[in-house]
Amino acid sequence: MGDRRGKSVLETYHIMTRGVNKQNIFWDDDDRRIFLQYLVETKKKYDFKLYAYRLMSNHVHLVIKEEKHKKSKVMQSLNCKYAKYMNKKYEREGHLFQNRYLSKPINTLEYLFKVQRYIHQNPEKSKICSTEKYMWSSYKDYIKGSGITDTEYILKLFK
Repeated sequence: MGDRRGKSVLETYHIMTRGVNKQNIFWDDDDRRIFLQYLVETKKKYDFKLYAYRLMSNHVHLVIKEEKHKKSKVMQSLNCKYAKYMNKKYEREGHLFQNRYLSKPINTLEYLFKVQRYIHQNPEKSKICSTEKYMWSSYKDYIKGSGITDTEYILKLFK
């Protein structure tokens, strides 16, 4: 995986990371809460914008805008911390994530909107539950106006 598709002119990327052999990386809701907690801590440490996220059983989607630090540093920190947590909690060894991560540059607002829609609507399209009821995405941050997601920029684009 890794970053094979170049640099984004918007400094914004769709990042995906998944479990080794497509295995689960979240085994319960506590794992999801811890991952989100680590995501918040990583945001504070590395100062990036989080425009969207979705946690599925065996993978994660993020849309981030680089600020002071590169996405590679962000993802290294986040994935390493979470993998250590999982290895300790479940008394396991070895890799949790398949490779590093996949990163697709977002170079147009049209593509940014498309990725946002995909991330938020995927649980419904996958027949898991409705977009509104899915707990583990940034959709609720856009609806409620609060949360860990940096919603202001995206919402301004719709005005």
